[in-house]
Amino acid sequence: MFDSFVKRKGSKGLLPFIIGLVLVLLLSGCGSGKKADDNGGVPDPSQTDELQPSSGTESEERDEQPSSPDTVSEKGGESQPSSDTESKEKDELPPAEEPKETATEQTDDAADPDEGSATDDKGVKEEYYDGAPDFADFQPVDRFFIDYAFDIAHDEDSGSYTIHGAYDLDGDGKDDEINAVLTSYYTGSSTVEIDGSKLEHVFENFTGNVYLIDLDSRDSYIEIAFEDAGPSADYALELVRYDGTDARYLGSISRLSYLDGQGKYISWFYTSKEIRPTFFSAWEELTDGKWIMKKNPVIEQSVGKTYSVSGQAYFMPLDKMPGDMAEFFGYVDWNPDIMRMFDETEIKILNIYLDDTCLLNWFYIELADGERGLLYFWVGD
Repeated sequence: MFDSFVKRKGSKGLLPFIIGLVLVLLLSGCGSGKKADDNGGVPDPSQTDELQPSSGTESEERDEQPSSPDTVSEKGGESQPSSDTESKEKDELPPAEEPKETATEQTDDAADPDEGSATDDKGVKEEYYDGAPDFADFQPVDRFFIDYAFDIAHDEDSGSYTIHGAYDLDGDGKDDEINAVLTSYYTGSSTVEIDGSKLEHVFENFTGNVYLIDLDSRDSYIEIAFEDAGPSADYALELVRYDGTDARYLGSISRLSYLDGQGKYISWFYTSKEIRPTFFSAWEELTDGKWIMKKNPVIEQSVGKTYSVSGQAYFMPLDKMPGDMAEFFGYVDWNPDIMRMFDETEIKILNIYLDDTCLLNWFYIELADGERGLLYFWVGD
């Protein structure tokens, strides 16, 4: 057919025919290529802005931008890594460094002030009070007794005590009649009567000693203090106040207390015992007829400092500092053989262990020769 066509058209018509045929083939090939692109996974331009063709101006602007891997979002958001440099960045990033210690981490052997304190998990720090009193302002409780002697009779058969006296307890200038019948060691309720106002109270182990005491020189009251030995010789003073109308129980304080004469006291159990100079974990204030405990941040104040210790104390050599109070008690031994006699021996306190009772008795220390261990005192059973 092709020869017939040539013969009819002659040689002059052959060239246009060939050109037309080539154009048809080229156009047909472009159509096939477009169809392959559509089926070849090329993203739809409507689904991504990044693949939209850019104008020549935009292309020039991109060429003029710095080669920084980051570009700033038009909405002012955080910079994002550009797509054409992202993989290159990952290859050029330096290897991750090991985390470095911060300046707040421990740099010596003294414990973190909160470590080993059983008060951490309960927010006890919120109960701490600024402006703790100076221990030098406190004296033994006996210094605040009034020079007065009650009439006391003891019935050995019943174990009861009959007490009588008269003293101006409320500051009105008139003596108040005081009568009491006290039973000892849980045998029954005791009665204290002041000018006809009766108060009943159960003593654990009344000793037969009764005192008048001035708890706060700023008020007009003089209180009555009944000495109680407790169930195991933990001596306390049971306090009663008469306000001119009613006899009221004010609670108890340790017989080994220190008072400032202005309504504050520090129990011996809150003090550092034979460690000098003396520091303390808490004090109590008489507020509206009740004793309110106020906690002193003694761990922060005393850990890492040097003190001296005298007298007998338990010392358990231990190189590793206990992590908490439970671990500390795992090493405690009450065997008298581990007791040591100290004579103004220099110690450095490395940690103090406390619970909510504020009993200040459990120390991890270092001696001057470098020996470390647990230090604690006999505080009763």
